[in-house]
Amino acid sequence: MRWATFSFSAALLGLSFLGTTAASPLQEARRVNQYEVPNRLRSPGPSTLYEWVFRGDSRHPDDIRRAGGFQPMGENWDDHHESFLVYRHYDAGATGGGRDDTTIPWRTAYVSMTVAERTAETYGGGQGWIYQIRATPHILDDNQAEGEVWATGGAQMRQVWRYRRNIPGSPWIENPDFDRNAFDNPANRDLYHLTPIADLYTDRNQDIDWDELRLDEDQADDSNLINLMTDWMYGQERLMALFNNRWPFDFPAVQIPIPHQDDLLHYLNMDLATLNQFGSPDMLAVVRQALGLAPAAGCSSGLPGSWGKRQASAEPAKGPGSKKCLDLYRIIRRALRGAHPGKSPAKPGKKPTTPAKKPATPAKKPTTKPKPGKDATKSPCKTIRDLEFGITLSKDWTSGTNDKLGAILEGPAGKAEFEIASEPPAGFSTRIKINLKEKFGKDTIPIDGIKNISLTSQGQFVLTGNSNDRFKVQDITLHAKCAEPGYDLTDNKYLALNTFYQYPDASLVPFVGREKKVVVTLPVDVNDWAPVCYSIKDLSYIFQLGSGWFGGAEGTLWFALGGHKRFKLGTDLSRGDWKDGHIPLKEYFGQDQVDLRRLNKFELFDTGARDNFDFKGIHFEAKCADSNKKIVLKKFDTVDKTVGQDTSKEVVYKGDIANSDWMFGGTY
Repeated sequence: MRWATFSFSAALLGLSFLGTTAASPLQEARRVNQYEVPNRLRSPGPSTLYEWVFRGDSRHPDDIRRAGGFQPMGENWDDHHESFLVYRHYDAGATGGGRDDTTIPWRTAYVSMTVAERTAETYGGGQGWIYQIRATPHILDDNQAEGEVWATGGAQMRQVWRYRRNIPGSPWIENPDFDRNAFDNPANRDLYHLTPIADLYTDRNQDIDWDELRLDEDQADDSNLINLMTDWMYGQERLMALFNNRWPFDFPAVQIPIPHQDDLLHYLNMDLATLNQFGSPDMLAVVRQALGLAPAAGCSSGLPGSWGKRQASAEPAKGPGSKKCLDLYRIIRRALRGAHPGKSPAKPGKKPTTPAKKPATPAKKPTTKPKPGKDATKSPCKTIRDLEFGITLSKDWTSGTNDKLGAILEGPAGKAEFEIASEPPAGFSTRIKINLKEKFGKDTIPIDGIKNISLTSQGQFVLTGNSNDRFKVQDITLHAKCAEPGYDLTDNKYLALNTFYQYPDASLVPFVGREKKVVVTLPVDVNDWAPVCYSIKDLSYIFQLGSGWFGGAEGTLWFALGGHKRFKLGTDLSRGDWKDGHIPLKEYFGQDQVDLRRLNKFELFDTGARDNFDFKGIHFEAKCADSNKKIVLKKFDTVDKTVGQDTSKEVVYKGDIANSDWMFGGTY
């Protein structure tokens, strides 16, 4: 994350490091950003006042979780002195920034954050995320006007308290992986602060001079800079205890589904964002009138204030999905409907009318007749082809190995043994295509033909380092295509494995351990293969129009899946409007259980007025027929496109759906 303006003090062109408050953190420290003033995102003040920092990021919390948190960029950054030069982190950036002429590969020891939530919103992307992170002393502060601070070594996912979409009014979602024992513990309260960079230059009790950090890349001593940071970090015993006494920090990937909101609160809040586009006192009067519903339900934190800003709340919203909150949102949406800028106002003496709700009815007959009988078997994929093996080593600096690594896939189908790599470094990742004809004698094998994955290790003669050293595997995956058309399969059972392995009876004696040996064998079960399910028994959707001035649709909107019956969304929808509901499978597909392969395309139709409008997106969720697992289709979540310009066509948007587009989404 890079910032638009920068004013480092002359004494701080290098780096710096670490440095106390008191009460129960989350219960009493709800006061984030109380030091902001209108014309300055941050007012001067001691770093100990800031117990939280923010980061705007385009990545979904699932992606941050899989990465273990916010990691510094660049391979082996902790082995290079230039990584610790703060001015280079800012000036160069991952893309060079136009101000860093060095040919040194881009590496940095820092992850940019800010004490100002509004600054984070600037860098969170239009559809990105804002993360609120516990401040700890390894985060450096230079009292920048925009509130930028630098997290040395990054921040783990367990340090993130909560996150929200970068959309006005979007509610905060608490991180289920937040480590309260470490980062919400009154005993650690004195550690919840930033470290002023200036304080580091007053500490002369170090064997290495901090001034080393002021030098440029040609003058600075590599070993001094690296030793300086390492010695300083390990000298902060209580801080290091929060991070399991590991430097650089570990970033263990976590495969725990983020709880997406089951209700429509996210989309309702996007409706609220449209209020910012109305300067009308009438609109704001509606909000003030509706606020009477809010306090008891805890909804007020989601409403814009009189100047289009979110109102600060002493406590986070406690009941945003309650009936009172939903009533409040309905009032606002009705007000917005009456002020739709793309529609003509109602005639005097007549009340605006809204079409009566009717059961969804098809606009035309189905184009495809459903086949009689059961729609899908429990597991129609019996054989697989195009098999690939994937492996990723952890990015931790000790995760690579001097050995030669290999793998064995074996089971009733036969045995395939192959080499992965010699001396793979930390962060190594590859996918290897398995020649089934060569290894198993056939182009296809049964889906249950592989029962075990084994990793092998073989010592090699190396001039430096140890043979038979241990290595850390982050992920092992299998990928294949179903021999029957329509399915791409993945076995992610050993995603986020994050386990160390080592040659059996490893020895430091030269020329010992040169024989190839199996270091681990992992079982494979036919039920480990995804997709999660082959047929569904429940299907729901959430549809939304854009909130721009001309986002509304004058005609009647419908959608269809797989060329089957059309499902009616509504008539004369206003900008920002959303629609949600369940699709009766029996009525629209002819059966209670539907094979996913029949949902192979999405089409959006506009009949009637056929004016152009802004299609925000549509989200689908389904329930597997043979389990309580939920799958989600996010492919069309953020289309963000103006459609319907060609009034001669009913189909205003369409897109293909592959079976592999459906993803895990938790359980019902």
